[in-house]
Amino acid sequence: MGVKFIDDMLIIDEIDFIGRYQVSVDKQYLVATMDGFNSDKISIGGARDFGNGRILLAHNGKILFIKEIERPNDANVSNNGIVIVHDWLFGYTKREGVVYILDSGGNIIIEFKTACNLLESYISSDGKYALSITAGGDSYDTSKAILFNVDMRKVEWMKPTISYIADDLCKDKVRLYSRRGSVTVCIDKIEVINVFKWELDFPVLYNPWVLKKFFKNEKVTPTLESVGIFEEKLLQNIKYVKVDEKGTAIFYKLLGDCFEYLNAEKAIQYYEKAVSLNNKIGVKKKINELRNSLNNA
Repeated sequence: MGVKFIDDMLIIDEIDFIGRYQVSVDKQYLVATMDGFNSDKISIGGARDFGNGRILLAHNGKILFIKEIERPNDANVSNNGIVIVHDWLFGYTKREGVVYILDSGGNIIIEFKTACNLLESYISSDGKYALSITAGGDSYDTSKAILFNVDMRKVEWMKPTISYIADDLCKDKVRLYSRRGSVTVCIDKIEVINVFKWELDFPVLYNPWVLKKFFKNEKVTPTLESVGIFEEKLLQNIKYVKVDEKGTAIFYKLLGDCFEYLNAEKAIQYYEKAVSLNNKIGVKKKINELRNSLNNA
């Protein structure tokens, strides 16, 4: 059987299969998803109302199963052939999804429906725990990290996330940016570890508008230690992430807000940078008040 690998795509002409693939940590298993449908009369992919996609699992080059799913995406596989895959489902407007966890024969171990879209999946190398990240929206399921106990065939917990993003630190460890701080989840051991030992581990976000909402909703008491780490992370975002001037101005304003009661000179520095990018950002009064406080000190 002729098999081609192009970047992250797997192509098998004999079975008319083309899709994204992932391999297990030990590289013995390969899982691939084809979010599309081909026939003699029609070829369609992506958002659609019909035409099941397919998920494929192979072990050392031998195909173990090919299973039809409406819109399979975000698949990952463990060292013993346990698969997690997200079904994005048919339709153009509804926000729903299904998490499937399958054994190496394609049988369903867990089927979990969500009232929102699904974004990312992870699985521990031993296949005992799997993790799904959901997208934003209005339902209870939105912006959640969902940890599955595969052996017990149940949801172990659901935790809110703010950035909708998990940081893949390694195959068995995932950092979640949550509303209560950043946690590292070692999904092999179902262990939750606080990354930093202070009131709040500020999330590394790529969207200043989301970050602004985070500060508005949370009762944050900054400390020099926490703000120093936050400053470093946020300046990295400004350097490497493409954001327009108004968005960058919000980054600088947030830094000024953090230093306002800790270091007035630094707060003025960041507020002035914000004003230089957006003259209407609303911190000129704060700059004058901070300058007066320094002069009267």
